[in-house]
Amino acid sequence: MLDEVSAALDGDGAAAVEIVDRHVEELAENARAAAEAAVSIRRMFDEKYCTATVSAMEFASAVEQVSSAAGTSDDFPVLRGVLIEVDGGTVTFTATDRYRLSTRSLVAQSSAGTPWSRIAAVGSLGTVTATGTLVLTATDDAMVIDSDGARTEVDPVDGEFPDWRAIMDGLAPTVTRVVLRRDFVPLDGGTIRMTAGPNGVSVDGVPVPAQVTGSESVVFFDAAVLQAAVASAVGPDLMLDIAAPDQPMLVRSALDGALTTLVMPVHG
Repeated sequence: MLDEVSAALDGDGAAAVEIVDRHVEELAENARAAAEAAVSIRRMFDEKYCTATVSAMEFASAVEQVSSAAGTSDDFPVLRGVLIEVDGGTVTFTATDRYRLSTRSLVAQSSAGTPWSRIAAVGSLGTVTATGTLVLTATDDAMVIDSDGARTEVDPVDGEFPDWRAIMDGLAPTVTRVVLRRDFVPLDGGTIRMTAGPNGVSVDGVPVPAQVTGSESVVFFDAAVLQAAVASAVGPDLMLDIAAPDQPMLVRSALDGALTTLVMPVHG
């Protein structure tokens, strides 16, 4: 650059002016680029936690499905909430009362920042609008949800939530898979006996139309607990994965596996 200026000064003055103007423009462009980079870097440090943007309708659906598995006992207050985890482009909702465990994930748009999780009181999640989009943001000890200028402060639940992924990873292999209508659970309560195998499915000795693959299994369930798990599923048909009489049964929609529920059996 200095060589160009020296040459121009020895010759045409107009050329010198053009070179200087071009140099000033380059300096200004470099300054703008540096300012934009500084803003981006500052934003990364300001956004300690990442945010997640999701459909309000999907959020409400996930909360309704999962929160039915939340506990109600004062003996385990941490189970009275829903665990919400924001990691990359996924928001995961999980609840359990020790007899059931339900989890569902939503695809989200996520900003830069640290992944986070909070346990939210079920009641405060029910007040969130079900239209438009929602932005989930963490604070140091809670979370807030923004929608169209309105902000909902979610009531936190203190405690350490069970490691539900370890529970899922520790499930025994499926030995019997059943696809059947969701109305197979009797409504009169009590303990029910479910038999599934090559000869079909029966509940308390009553045949139930179903498709079965695998070996024969006999398991017992509390009818109310199983009915609650079935009620939260999506669609008319369910897929049941049975591992053993003393292992949780996996309940999913036969068409949409977004919601996964574990149901603990009981002794017959």
